[in-house]
Amino acid sequence: STLEGGINTIARRMPFMRQLVNSAGTSSKYVVWIEQSNAQGTADMTGEGELKNQVSFDLVEKSCEVKKVTAFIKVSKEMIADIPFMQGEINAELMQLVELKLDEQILSGSGLGNNLTGVLTNATAFAAPTFAVASIQDANNSDVLRLAISQVAAGNFSANYILMNPIDVAAMELTKTSDGAYTYPMFVPQMDGITRVKNIPIIENNGVAEGDYLVGDFTKDNLRMREEMNVQVGYVNDDFTKNLITVLVEARACNFVKSNDYGAFVKGNFATDIAVIDAP
Repeated sequence: STLEGGINTIARRMPFMRQLVNSAGTSSKYVVWIEQSNAQGTADMTGEGELKNQVSFDLVEKSCEVKKVTAFIKVSKEMIADIPFMQGEINAELMQLVELKLDEQILSGSGLGNNLTGVLTNATAFAAPTFAVASIQDANNSDVLRLAISQVAAGNFSANYILMNPIDVAAMELTKTSDGAYTYPMFVPQMDGITRVKNIPIIENNGVAEGDYLVGDFTKDNLRMREEMNVQVGYVNDDFTKNLITVLVEARACNFVKSNDYGAFVKGNFATDIAVIDAP
């Protein structure tokens, strides 16, 4: 028989969060930062001979613990020797699985136990401004996103990405008026072909649950890598007597949004939020 090169692998989504957030390295088990809180007083005009305006604030120490993402596989020494490309395929598979788990944790990790704290855990829930409550005629996904962008701006941040499931992006682009006209331009003028709302690019990925969205300034999410993904090979328990080897891939990281930056992210569900703003 003739063996085709490579392995037909299972189709998986592409990891994407590391490319969006503020990513850097660390050499410590804990990443520590200082936050300003409990600010009191403000600057004001002062007349001659009058008491000047006092201001104060507290400084609070916060920290994020580095946690580990791992995956390993056992394989026979014969397989590694007999199939030339097997070692590379195994390494690539394990690295992809670890990368996808890290990606998931950056987005939606609960922060409990061994989990990282993802963006969604500290993102602010969608809150329609007063003028929009039950006031938007035939409200749709685009309306919700536009209001979410304004909510980020109202918190003194500037959104730079919108995260959506590909199904929801298609639904938004195919929305039509009662006479059949598209409410969203089918042909995006930018050469990159990326759909935008108020010139903010939409990132389509199946890592975002269908029906949900996240709008934010992703420079305010901080990923710190203690160990980049690394491959280790060795014997575990009775591997040696069974002619097996264990291949391990792991990475260590922490992820955090500083408390004063929670407003940089707005999360929501399209159906729920449309119901809030749709005119009766």
